[in-house]
Amino acid sequence: MAGKPLYRYVLTCDGDGCDATLGANGELENAIVARTIAATQGWALVPKLRANGKPGKAVRSDGNTANAHDVCPDCQPTFQPERMASRANTYVRDLQEENQRLRAQLSSRGHQP
Repeated sequence: MAGKPLYRYVLTCDGDGCDATLGANGELENAIVARTIAATQGWALVPKLRANGKPGKAVRSDGNTANAHDVCPDCQPTFQPERMASRANTYVRDLQEENQRLRAQLSSRGHQP
């Protein structure tokens, strides 16, 4: 016997304290179907804010919606999107930390950086 994974999508509202869901019975087979049905029921895909306060892209070129909120119709009037983390600062910081770690390894082996 072989198993096959079965995926279903459930959208939950990102509003504070809101427990509205869409597809809780497992009827949404993928993200496209889920967001299409959500749009017909008045849900909105609200983009997160960039560091400069302007809205980012809700749907990236690869189809990913990681930088957006799903918001039900009841929460839309008062919903406040969160700010995205600046990836550039994190990337530089990660490189600096990795550089320091590698330098410490080299010096512990007797090499001069």
